[in-house]
Amino acid sequence: MKIAKNMYFFPKRKRQPWVFERRVDGRRVSRCFTTREAMEAFAETLSAGTPVAKVSGADAELLRKIRSICGDFDPLQAVIWWKKYYVAPVGNVPPADVAFESFVEWLKGSGRSATHLRAIERDGRKFCAYWQGRELSSVRGSELSDWLFSHRELSPRSLRNLWDSVRNFLSWCKSAKRWIVEVPSVDLRLFPRIPSARVEIWSYAEAEFALRFLEKNHPRLVPFFALRLFAGLRTSEARKMRWEWIDFERKTIRVPAEICKTRDDWLILPQYLPNNGATVFAWLAAYRPLSKECEAVPFPCAKTQMRISAACNWKTNVLRHTFATMLSSWNMDDGKTILATRHTNTRTLFMHYKGVNQPREDAEKFFALRPNDKQLEFKI
Repeated sequence: MKIAKNMYFFPKRKRQPWVFERRVDGRRVSRCFTTREAMEAFAETLSAGTPVAKVSGADAELLRKIRSICGDFDPLQAVIWWKKYYVAPVGNVPPADVAFESFVEWLKGSGRSATHLRAIERDGRKFCAYWQGRELSSVRGSELSDWLFSHRELSPRSLRNLWDSVRNFLSWCKSAKRWIVEVPSVDLRLFPRIPSARVEIWSYAEAEFALRFLEKNHPRLVPFFALRLFAGLRTSEARKMRWEWIDFERKTIRVPAEICKTRDDWLILPQYLPNNGATVFAWLAAYRPLSKECEAVPFPCAKTQMRISAACNWKTNVLRHTFATMLSSWNMDDGKTILATRHTNTRTLFMHYKGVNQPREDAEKFFALRPNDKQLEFKI
């Protein structure tokens, strides 16, 4: 969002949402800031024909001496040239495995998620086992390619993820630490093609079987499946949901920032759900008496999932994918589907759900599923 000339604000950025951009001598100068005041202070110092930073005292005298020797020059261009060509002395460059450990420590302090850190550490173990004790300057593109493609046990997607982790590490060594001059290049055409993943969903019959099975055998687990099947919550979000975040009067579900994957509050409103959220709240209200007011919604163990998967196609995120696919067929409105699933654009919708759209009749039957009255006669 543009707020002034050369000034922008991006509210969805977690860190440094204020951005200043301007062209100076044919080059684009872009800086990110935590506060608007810092951005405006930088903009004041950056004007045509003046250095980026204000200098005084000994620094100003040093600049005057340099100009007397080298003539007129632009300090900004000098800094850019230095960042591009400067290489630290060889004695200051740690071995590749030690450098990767430093990279992981930097990631931990930069607010990365635990899942992302685990993936980086897993790839780091592979990297450190092979490059242990080697100098970073000895990493060549050809040897790096041979090492990457020696992991025949990895799938095409895992192999690409391994290369992404190593490339990010080498880029950090080049830009942040100046330990290497260039990132070794790897021919991306050699990577095996990643097959397009087809989204697996439950049919109406599979969803009905799973819910009736849970009603009869594990009634306490019904709210977890209802939140995922009829409200579209992710697994990590549904596991940490608490009953006090569900408003039965207004028919709203609040997913707080501390458990939401997008790291900000998510309020699920009834107008974005079929039948104004009547389906999901029918299941939640029916099985709410089994739980206390302030306790968390229980989630299924592996044994329960295995029993259901014996009759249903159980894949990763199959419950959320079923909700998104059925909702897309129900309302025929991509905008409402995006708001209900908390996606940021239509790309995910068209990539994953449009190819497996169900007939509207099946979607209507799916969202008309209600608790079995006979199964509700239980003793608390």
